Amino acid sequence: MRVYLLVFAAALSGLSDATQIHSDLAYSSSNEFNGSLPALQRRWDAKGKLAADDDWNRYVRKGSKLIAQMSYSDFDAAQMFDEPKTTAQSPYGYNSLTKWGYNLYEPVGVRFCDFGYWGISNYLMNNGKSHQCQWLSEEGTWRAAVIMHGDRKKEIEGQEYKGPDGKTRPATGAAFYMAVTPEGGIMTQSRKSPWESLRKKHPDASQASLPKMQRSSDMMWAMWERLIPPSHLNQVSFFISVGIVNRITLSLMRRALEKVGEELSGNGVHISTDTDEGKALLSSPNGAGFAYFLIERKAQIGIKSIKSIQLMKCEGVTESACMAFHVENLRAPAPPKH
Repeated sequence: MRVYLLVFAAALSGLSDATQIHSDLAYSSSNEFNGSLPALQRRWDAKGKLAADDDWNRYVRKGSKLIAQMSYSDFDAAQMFDEPKTTAQSPYGYNSLTKWGYNLYEPVGVRFCDFGYWGISNYLMNNGKSHQCQWLSEEGTWRAAVIMHGDRKKEIEGQEYKGPDGKTRPATGAAFYMAVTPEGGIMTQSRKSPWESLRKKHPDASQASLPKMQRSSDMMWAMWERLIPPSHLNQVSFFISVGIVNRITLSLMRRALEKVGEELSGNGVHISTDTDEGKALLSSPNGAGFAYFLIERKAQIGIKSIKSIQLMKCEGVTESACMAFHVENLRAPAPPKH
């Protein structure tokens, strides 16, 4: 067995609702940029606020659109954007990170590889997946890392970078803590967007100060592209969002559970994306980024769609809410509906 001396300096941040610029950005109210650990996750509260009718209906409609875009060809998916395009393919990847002021760091603190802390170990084992990181166990397949906007070895204040467009912008301190496995999985643990990070330090900041590359789907792809063997890049089969604290997502989860007459538990509740409940959860702040990942990478991974979502109470110290998104391969693009 490999033995590692680890310097442990991290724990987890949650997601809070904030004004969104891109629909797949998941926001978190997190730690400062100095490497301190994010806060513990929020315990699931079944009696919390339910999504209001207007919010629910909006997310159901958005989910319907995402399902169509996942199943359509690249061109047809791109035609469904608010501003129609000829391709939905994202121009960003691992090689774009440093150009836009980001750095990928691996390994991260032990906590991010402690899937017992996250309460997701039993789910992974029950589904025949590894529940450990490569650098902690010979049986581990997961690689946990963080993409940060700026240099984590320095104070974020005053850091700047020049983007590919020639403009100089401030580093925001954004941080995307995630883990990936060649067994087909992507796990998001803490996502703190450039917009939230910038506004926290500079409340009067404008969107012009943000990097062009900022969507969580692009961060997931950059990490996937960098850490997964090329032979496995097209084998995405599941996504997991752990430690959910985004109030919008939680309100949608409560309403979905009420509609199907279930309670959140460690066993999980399976919901098809053919239903309104599944569509709302798919388009939630914690789910939309996974859909965009599949929409924007058809050339690399083929035509895939999220077929069902499993809501569960993760069995960690805080019993926080988690969601698993199950991906299916489609034989051919679906014809667009007019």
